Amino acid sequence: MTTSEDHDQTLIRRKRRSWTHEDKRRFVEESLEGDASVAEVARRHDLNAHQLFAWLRQFKLIPKSFHRACFN
Repeated sequence: MTTSEDHDQTLIRRKRRSWTHEDKRRFVEESLEGDASVAEVARRHDLNAHQLFAWLRQFKLIPKSFHRACFN
C-alpha cells in the first residue's frame, strides 16, 4: 500500500533529461565565450556544472577561465 508521502516523493523526483549533441555543443560553446564561468552557464540552463565540465572534456575543450584559475 502506498502512502500519500510516497506519492509526493514520486512527484518530486526529477525526470532524467537527455540532451541532443547540438544542445551539448551549444552549452559548451556558450561556456567558452565571454566572461561567464562554467557554473554560471550551467545555472542558466538548469545543469550541474560537473555535467558541463564532462561535456567540455568530451569535446576536448577547456574554458579559458579554467586555465586562468589553475595555471596563474
